Amino acid sequence: MSGYQGQPGLPPQNQIDAHGFYAADALFGDFDNDGWVDLIVLDRSESTDPAACRAMLFMNRGDGTFELKPTTFSGIDASGICGQVADLNNDGLLDIVFAADPDNSGIATEGHRYQDRVYLNTGLHGASENHWLRLRFSGLSEADLIGARIEVHGTGTGKLLGSRVVSSHDSYKSGCPLEVHFGLGANTQVDVGVTLGDGRIAAYPALAGDRYVELDITSGESVTVTLQG
Repeated sequence: MSGYQGQPGLPPQNQIDAHGFYAADALFGDFDNDGWVDLIVLDRSESTDPAACRAMLFMNRGDGTFELKPTTFSGIDASGICGQVADLNNDGLLDIVFAADPDNSGIATEGHRYQDRVYLNTGLHGASENHWLRLRFSGLSEADLIGARIEVHGTGTGKLLGSRVVSSHDSYKSGCPLEVHFGLGANTQVDVGVTLGDGRIAAYPALAGDRYVELDITSGESVTVTLQG
């Protein structure tokens, strides 16, 4: 990260040289549902200048490189010591939670640095036009599920569109649900494969996208999840 001179639109400054604490966490998720995983780097600086301690969003270009985006693009105007990515309102768009813990650095700070932040994804910049699939699992114990590899392929093409590993803690100082989210781009249905750590395999062909789906590993059934309220 030493090659980045802060966020676009801010005065150039080498982030590592600016303060002792820098990257606190890295959050991965397909924030625009184009099928390519993006990256957020959290800054744990306790600077009194809010612009100096903003998280940085790197959007995946799909060619092996990432583009650093300014706050005017992302809306992310704060940071924290850790965070988590999840679809909080089941609209198919990944949202972000930043947890504040300024005393962890041993530096007294202003009151706003104690505020946790929630950023709801509004679907701008093309995200709302892309398709998605959110998956949770049943028919086995949580211990058997952790470490499972989930792959999504294009129906009729067999093209690998993405893979995830089920984990209970994929971020610093936080936990996450045992589910996965895929951005599908223009694909409206996909074939899903589940490979468990003990070698068992379950297949779910031609699953329609834009849904929250529960996959039963034992029966092989798939059911749309309906959330109340």
